[in-house]
Amino acid sequence: MDDAILLSQVHDLLPGLLGDDVVVIDVRPAEGRPWLRAEVVFRLASPPPGWQGPTQGSAFAPLDREWRHASGNEEPSDYAQLLANEVERAAYRMTSPRPPATVPTPDQVAERWQWLLDRLALNGEVRQEVHGRLVVTGGDGASFTVLVTPEQWALIGEPLDPEADDPQDFNQQDPEDAYLVFYEDALVWSVRAELPPVGWGAELRRRYRDAVAQGRTDVGWFAHDPTGHDGQDDAGRRFMES
Repeated sequence: MDDAILLSQVHDLLPGLLGDDVVVIDVRPAEGRPWLRAEVVFRLASPPPGWQGPTQGSAFAPLDREWRHASGNEEPSDYAQLLANEVERAAYRMTSPRPPATVPTPDQVAERWQWLLDRLALNGEVRQEVHGRLVVTGGDGASFTVLVTPEQWALIGEPLDPEADDPQDFNQQDPEDAYLVFYEDALVWSVRAELPPVGWGAELRRRYRDAVAQGRTDVGWFAHDPTGHDGQDDAGRRFMES
């Protein structure tokens, strides 16, 4: 689908997904990254009482056709939901501002990097291949790769309290998600090393979407295999066709 047609349809779908708290002003292509992005320009319809901060903001998502297909977001309805989620996060950040970030000192970079290594080690042996590339191998031989530099991690790697909750989830969600990549100030699971990241399950979403469109009722999503069969992969447990 042509990008202009897609964004026009997404513009029409977004109000129904966002409710009355946010008003969509525009949906348009945007640059600013090595890949093409879609930008949703929005304003807060009802800012918090006494609010003196900005009332207009933007939310972004990759727009490249290859990425949309790889991530299972090629349909306008799916892409609109993706952008609606980004708008809600952006609106929340606008009304819940954090203190300005400071540049970490070299000691802070080293301390936070060691903290990351210690947390990753809970999943297995951690080996640094090159600067910004760590490989974590579990006891069963399964591994995943973490692509982040000490300097990048230091910008987001808080808290440092070893008893505190993790600011990131380092538990691999699915074997297909073989990479944990630094993306838009977060570590994000992906099936590939290249940016922007692509989460697992795109083909499963397409199969489920096609089945629903056909009016089938013999499909569903499950956290575990409802048949009790052993040996199925995780993807099979989440999408079942009878």
